[in-house]
Amino acid sequence: MPEELNGRNSPLRTLLKYPVDLVVDGLNKLGFTADQITYFGLFGNTVSSIIVTKDVQKHKSERNHWFVNMLILVLPSLLDFLDGSLARKQGTCNPHLDVASDRISEIVATSAIAITNPDAKNAAIANQITSVGPSVAKAYAEKQGVIVPELEPASYPVRVATIIAATVFPEHASDILWLQTAANVFTTVKRFGITTSYKVEPRLSHEDQVKSGKRLNLLLGMTALSIVTAIAVNQITKFPQHSEQ
Repeated sequence: MPEELNGRNSPLRTLLKYPVDLVVDGLNKLGFTADQITYFGLFGNTVSSIIVTKDVQKHKSERNHWFVNMLILVLPSLLDFLDGSLARKQGTCNPHLDVASDRISEIVATSAIAITNPDAKNAAIANQITSVGPSVAKAYAEKQGVIVPELEPASYPVRVATIIAATVFPEHASDILWLQTAANVFTTVKRFGITTSYKVEPRLSHEDQVKSGKRLNLLLGMTALSIVTAIAVNQITKFPQHSEQ
């Protein structure tokens, strides 16, 4: 079945297919598994978020160059776009691990911003709570057999880019994250709207609908985790921050 009939219809997939296939072939020859790449990506995203959020708290004259911080965040994020292709190549797809790791990476990154950047706290928390909405709406649509556009203003690659920008440029983080929050809500509503009004073929196969239903259940669990984490972060940041004298 063509990928566009599996819901993987982003033009980025076509644009980046050749370089991604080259890297995936190399990883496969080196003996890496898709799950290993997923774990490396999760670990790398967590560590890079901590490193950069710590760095940008310094005075501007003491920070790393913004391009250096961006590279620190981008490089591990690239692994998120390789594990799925490697899994399909090896026939060992573990979608639950992939979905969970992507959401956890988002939660860690937005929580780090909320904790270390008081001016962007509310925007980061709002973005964290709403960021899973587009994925929930997509999984719900595909559970019904409806194919929705993959590349949207709140698709995963866009959200990753937004979080990276908000982390690297803390002075603009609030505006960036509020815009992304609005995009999250818009995309979520749009996808649910498409699902309820969709009348035209093609539709997903029954097998893909079952897989989407399982993914939907996992995403609902990740939604609960996002909300609980957001509440915890909000409580943590209410305590006064004592600076060293």
